[in-house]
Amino acid sequence: MSLPALSLSGRDIIAEMRIAVFGTGPVGRALASGLLNRGHSVAMGTRAPDDPAAVTRLADLPGVSIMAHRDAAKTAELAIFAIPFDGLSAVASEITGTLPLGITLIDASDPERPGPDGRPVLAIGHDDSGAEMLQRLVPGAHVVKAFNILGVADMVSPGFPEGPPTMLVAETTSPRWSRQSHCAVNLAGPTS
Repeated sequence: MSLPALSLSGRDIIAEMRIAVFGTGPVGRALASGLLNRGHSVAMGTRAPDDPAAVTRLADLPGVSIMAHRDAAKTAELAIFAIPFDGLSAVASEITGTLPLGITLIDASDPERPGPDGRPVLAIGHDDSGAEMLQRLVPGAHVVKAFNILGVADMVSPGFPEGPPTMLVAETTSPRWSRQSHCAVNLAGPTS
């Protein structure tokens, strides 16, 4: 089965995918909103899908499904990891073995924690990365780092005076998604 595609500036972009977004914070919500606006089906994975606070946090995203991390993982053709770094191991253990084998898992998280003055500081040294840790914890996925080069307000349809930013595009060898990953390009471009 081939996935439907649309064209944006001459590039094929995969459309109408089932995408799991793990994390209901600002990054997860921004990416989910952009994906919904572009016609994708989005399942938001959370620890407590029945928690009124989680439901309230996602109320402005009509059409999004709210479910436990494992359930969201089962539905995914593509997954986005938007979990704060201190939750990386716990959520990774929930989704490993549940995500389809070979799925592309986009890591939009930063390996940071609050420093003494409240500003973010690197939580790991310079000989490892959050994406590498995630890959080790979810070995059946193909982890790709993306989205964290922009602030949350600019992750979807950024409006810079100089024009849209160049978004890095990663190659994937996933059997379900064998073309270049254009999710980042799709979110940076126009809706339709």
